[in-house]
Formats: sequence, structure tokens, C-alpha cells
Amino acid sequence: MTSRIYDAISWLTDDDFDLIMLYFDNPDEWLHKYGIGSQEAIDKLYEVDDAIGYLFRVLEERGLDETVNVIILSDHGHINSETSKHVNLYDYIASSDVDFIIADYGPNFQMVAVEGKLDEVYEALKSAHPALHVYKKEEIPERLHYGNHERVLPIFGFVDPGWHLHTTIGANDSFTLSDHGYDTQWMVMKSSFYAQGPYFRRNYAAVPLESVDVYQLMCEILSLDPAPNNGSRDRYVDMLASSEPASPTTSPCDNASAKPLLSESVIFGFVLLLGLMALKMD
Repeated sequence: MTSRIYDAISWLTDDDFDLIMLYFDNPDEWLHKYGIGSQEAIDKLYEVDDAIGYLFRVLEERGLDETVNVIILSDHGHINSETSKHVNLYDYIASSDVDFIIADYGPNFQMVAVEGKLDEVYEALKSAHPALHVYKKEEIPERLHYGNHERVLPIFGFVDPGWHLHTTIGANDSFTLSDHGYDTQWMVMKSSFYAQGPYFRRNYAAVPLESVDVYQLMCEILSLDPAPNNGSRDRYVDMLASSEPASPTTSPCDNASAKPLLSESVIFGFVLLLGLMALKMD
């Protein structure tokens, strides 16, 4: 982790990068494998904590702590899964009625029923199990920001936190001890957000924002005109040092090879189980 952080900061100082994003797959991988509360996962959390501390130390040593904005965020929460809680889709519908299915990887699924079977399959699954929630594409709750894309299949569903979802269970199947991908209305699925730098208020506990707001926030710090998105400035403006947005100096339609005139804002992004970004301003 520290070598990647060192390289990223070098890109700031030596190559004048405007946006840098870093990704770390832990503690997520260890949580899946060993579960929340395990010593293995706790050790990985300490590694991540040390890496973030290293980032801030190096920024300060290089005199960047007053010009770089750092955002640390996650893309999801985590919850331990109970090994006795399983929902098997093919206990309730015939596999021969399914033309195509995406399942057996996490707590949600989507499928295409055989022609003429959509309503029958949907009705069978909708009433199949109290921990299983099933929607036709047009019924997917708006809060999930998921139902309008052409790649979303006609039937979509997920199980409650702590449950496993399968088509069937094989004799040699293994199961994660902790998982994510459940309904975002559950607090255990909420992600983390931390920001520090000249663009943000100090020692301030902000009201919750949504993940779809982060892109717009990044564009604002970089003085870029964002592409159409579902974000809302109203959900993050309270955390900003100034409520007045900077005027965009470029847009996504500009020449891609042209260097944005940013007031030199830079974003680092770490996406761990937590994700992080950093922003530099001259």
C-alpha cells in the first residue's frame, strides 16, 4: 500500500497530475473470507489505517497538506452471513422456465424467463420466501438507481442482509462469511465518507450524502462541468468550506487532450472497503 501511495504523491509533485485514484481490495477480501470480528480482518483494517496515516504524513512532509483535498470513501458496507440462512431460487421455480440468469454470486440476482413465462416465474418468486424481494424491472425502487438501464434484466431480486442466495446448492459449494450487495436502505450497507483539505470544513460532521453525489463533488473541486448524473449538490454543500461553487473552466465536451484549468485541484481515490480520494489546490 505504501509504495502505491508514494508513487501517487510523486505524480502530484513531479508530473502535475490533477486527478489520482487508488484502489485497495482489503479489508474487503479478508472480510469475505474470515468475517467481521475475525483477527485476520482486524489485522487488515490496521494495515489500511497505517496506510492512510502514511498518506497524510507524506503530504505534510512535502508541503501538500494545505493544497491537497483527500476523500476517503467506501462503495458498500459489510455484514456477517449466517451459514444456515439460504434461499435457493430453483426450490420455487423450474430451471427450464429460465432462459438466462445472473446469480450464485452475492445476494442478488436478475433473470430472463422463457418466452411466455415471465409472469408465472415472477409471481412464484415474489411470494417464495420472506427474506427474498423480487421486482419486475419497471418496479425496481427508484432509491436503488438501477431500473432504467438497458442491461438490467426483466426480473431482479435480492435477499435480506445475512442471507445467502443461490439457484441451487452443490455438495462442494463454499460460502462467504461476510457479504455485501444487499438493499442499501439497511444501515449495515451504508458506506463511509471522510474528507479533509482546503475545500472542506474542518472538524465537521456532515449530514449523509449518497454515493451518486461523489462524482459531482469531485467535478466541483476540479472546476469541471459534470456530465448528466443523479447527484445533488444540496446533499453535500454543508460540508464545504464555501457554499459558492467555483465556475467550471472546462466540460466533458472539450478536447480530451487539453489540460483542465483547475485552480489545480487534485483528487486521490482509494477505494478499499473504504474508498479514499485526495484533492490538491494551488
